Amino acid sequence: MLLTFEEYQNIGGVKVTDPSKYALIESDTADLFNVVTHMFYVKHDINQDPDQERAQAFKKAMKLQIDFAFDVGASTSYGIANSSVKSTSIDGTSVTLDSTAADQSHDGIYNLAWAYLAETGLLYAGIPVKGRGSVRW
Repeated sequence: MLLTFEEYQNIGGVKVTDPSKYALIESDTADLFNVVTHMFYVKHDINQDPDQERAQAFKKAMKLQIDFAFDVGASTSYGIANSSVKSTSIDGTSVTLDSTAADQSHDGIYNLAWAYLAETGLLYAGIPVKGRGSVRW
């Protein structure tokens, strides 16, 4: 578990109050984040990271994603995409939404959480130049 329920609460998480529901959403969030961060915290212990600013930004991003998933009612990229109906029509009445959950996310990851992940440097997938862009442990 990358972000315990207690850590979630300590950094301002108040939306998910049931620990068992939290565990499911946290697991899906970890799956989403592990893919885009090249499994960094699968290979390294987040609590032993010498760069605690990076670890804290990652945990803040997780908190934001967990809150987003709770609000949307879906915690996987597929679920978020399926919950994002922009327009519906019933008996001649049509409703069109201005914005959907998919509009607020990037591959299922909430835009603000993505911004925090970008600050960690873990999204970088290029070739390091003169030591830049590589994450040192």
